[in-house]
Amino acid sequence: MSRGKFEGKVVVITGSARGQGKSHALGFAREGAEVVVNDVCRNASSVPYPLATERELDGTVEEIKKMGGRVLGIKADVGIEADAKRLVDTTIREFGHLDILINNAGIGNVSSIHEMSLGVWEETLRTNLTGVFLVSKHAVPHMIKRRWGRIISTASQLGLVGHPDLVHYCASKAGVIGFTKALALELAPHQITVNAVCPSVVDTMQASGMLKAYPEWAERVFSLTGPQYLFPDGDKLQPADITNAMLWLASDEAKHVTGIALQIDAGSLAK
Repeated sequence: MSRGKFEGKVVVITGSARGQGKSHALGFAREGAEVVVNDVCRNASSVPYPLATERELDGTVEEIKKMGGRVLGIKADVGIEADAKRLVDTTIREFGHLDILINNAGIGNVSSIHEMSLGVWEETLRTNLTGVFLVSKHAVPHMIKRRWGRIISTASQLGLVGHPDLVHYCASKAGVIGFTKALALELAPHQITVNAVCPSVVDTMQASGMLKAYPEWAERVFSLTGPQYLFPDGDKLQPADITNAMLWLASDEAKHVTGIALQIDAGSLAK
C-alpha cells in the first residue's frame, strides 16, 4: 500500500463488519492506518433485522488484507465491559498502541413508549451509549500515554431532534452527543480530540431493514428527516459520505476541532 495520511496510526472501529463501519475501515486502511475491525456477530432480540455475521466480519478483514493493509478482526460486544476491555487490550497487544477510536456500533428499532419493554430500552442504550463509554474508557489511558488521540462517535440527526416512537434511540444518540462534549473538555489537555457525527438516514442494510420492518413509520420518517431534502433527484447519503467526515476529523487538518456534533443530513435540519 502507498503511504497515506494515517501511516503508523492504529484505528479501532466498532460495528465495522458492514455498512458505515465497513466503509470507515476501508477508508482508513486506504490512508495507511492499521485497522482493528469489530462487530458483535449475533442478532439482538429487540432488532427486527439481522445484524452482521462472522462471515461479514471476516470478509471485511479479507478486503483490507487484499489492499495490503495490516488488519485484525475481533468479535466483541461493546456493551459488555469485559468485551470492551478485551477489544482494547488485544489491540495493544497486537499493534502496540491505539491512536484513533471510531465508536460506530449501534442498533435501532421502533416502539411507542407505552408499548416499550424495559429490555428494549436497556438493549438500545447499552449498545448505542454504554458501548461508547466502555470502549472509550479503556482506550483513553493509551491515548493519554502517547499525548495524541482521536475519538469519533456515530451519533445521529435524531440525537439533535426528537421523533415519535424513538424515545430510546433519540435518548441514546443525544447521550452520545453530551458524552462527546464533556469528554472533549476532559481530554483537551492531553492533545486528544473528541467529536461526533450526526447523519440522517444513510443507505445501509440497517436503514433498509428498519424501513422494511416499519413501513408506516418509515413514511413519517422521510417526511420529517428524509435524506433527499436538498436532493430531489434521489441522491441518498452513502456510507462513504460519513467516512469522509470521519477521515477529516481524525486528521491533523482538524486538530483544533473538538467537542462538535457534525451534521451530515443533506440539510434536513436547516428547514
